[in-house]
Amino acid sequence: MIEPTVIGLLLRKPTEIVRVNLRHEHFSEPFCALAFMAMRQCVTEGLTPDVVTVALHMPDNPVADLAALWQETAVGTADNLPHLCGLIRQQARSRNIAALLSKAQEALVAGKNADAIRSRLITRLADLDDDERLYTHTGKAWMGEVVDYLTAASEASQNGGLMGVPSGIAGLDNIMGGFHRSDLIVVGARPKIGKTAWMMSAACRAAASGKRVGIISAEMPAYQLGLRLVAMMADINNAKLRACNLDDPEYTRLHAATLRASEMPLMIYDRPACSPADIAIQSRAWTLSGGLDLLFVDYLTRLNPDERTDNRTREVGHMIASLKTVARSLDIPVVCLAQLSRKLEDRKDKRPMLSDLRDSGEIEQEADVVMFLYRDSVYNQDANPYDAEILVEANRHGPPGMIRCGFKAEQMQWVNYGD
Repeated sequence: MIEPTVIGLLLRKPTEIVRVNLRHEHFSEPFCALAFMAMRQCVTEGLTPDVVTVALHMPDNPVADLAALWQETAVGTADNLPHLCGLIRQQARSRNIAALLSKAQEALVAGKNADAIRSRLITRLADLDDDERLYTHTGKAWMGEVVDYLTAASEASQNGGLMGVPSGIAGLDNIMGGFHRSDLIVVGARPKIGKTAWMMSAACRAAASGKRVGIISAEMPAYQLGLRLVAMMADINNAKLRACNLDDPEYTRLHAATLRASEMPLMIYDRPACSPADIAIQSRAWTLSGGLDLLFVDYLTRLNPDERTDNRTREVGHMIASLKTVARSLDIPVVCLAQLSRKLEDRKDKRPMLSDLRDSGEIEQEADVVMFLYRDSVYNQDANPYDAEILVEANRHGPPGMIRCGFKAEQMQWVNYGD
């Protein structure tokens, strides 16, 4: 009865058709769905969606049926439309969930791959969450958001802070203003340069500043990342820590570091070769259980696509697009590490370029920022092993640039140059 009532109220007050948060897919009754589509079509043609005009846009010209709905809602009020539309969306959501579960069960009974079924189910359920969000903004609301942002940015600047989540590397934060909400940041490097070390350095500093940080580790188990974290925090040689060959002062520092680390808002999900669907659902779980300010993914080519194809470029494109969707839907920065092609090692200057990204076209299209990590000592024995660089090559919100950094090999830590 709710759906015919909404159609009748919309016929009585046609101006509401452009304001209600509904789509024809939300209706379970075919006649109501067709009537709603016809109303929207009238609006696109510049016509007022009254009973006669709507009927002309429907099969069989059902004037009498529409007139009956109009008459039945004569004692109703359009003030109840938001509530009634909410009930329709809720019912549609229940039907969609039931349909998804039914299809998943059928696929399982048919003997199809359980992991693939699970990934698709997670992705579709997450899409239902996004379906409830309003994406339209009036000029007043839109400019209100701009003013709110500028006010917060001004306050952060006056207090010496950042609008984004800090990386802890001053030069990088100066260029980018920290990691910003809804941005996808891709960080590329060759093996042994220190991608994971850079990630842990940035994650540690962000968490120490009070930000809630999630790490998706498709490559390393949680305890190994934990060893790196406490080695940095306690200023202990990572190799000595792994061997647990420590002196008394180091044990004292280690104990203090593990206590501090245990209280930090830092979460890890270390399922090997997880999929973008896994990342989406885990990120949402963290968001619901206390909030999430920053997400790291280590690393892109270790992920499994939700759906396999014969085209690896297409798979990478789908995965990087899924990560951008996580950034947008959860309104958080997502930092994804990426492996670079070994072809760069054939060049005399081995500093990375955008073309060194595997499937670079797909990544450049989705990423808001692309930057690379480089340490000359990996290729040149005469170079200072402390010297390191961050190369911001693509920055949708600002300039590119090179940031000189320090790399403490014993603690596997990226620091400001001179620290």
